[in-house]
Amino acid sequence: MSRIDDLLARVYDTPDHLEVTAGFHAALKPFARARPRGTWVLDLACGTGVLAERLGRARIPVVGVDSSREM
Repeated sequence: MSRIDDLLARVYDTPDHLEVTAGFHAALKPFARARPRGTWVLDLACGTGVLAERLGRARIPVVGVDSSREM
């Protein structure tokens, strides 16, 4: 993992970032709901999975993947 990933992992779930994630979720949710039946949403570079978790709670099938072990 790079030094940038180490630093980002420490602050990733702070209130400021969670606010950005909430806005992104609100914008993405209608598109995710309109996906073809039987398909999943891929959250690539998902970090700690905050967005993937929100989509999952909205009953949208999602897989989150991140290369950072710290995340």
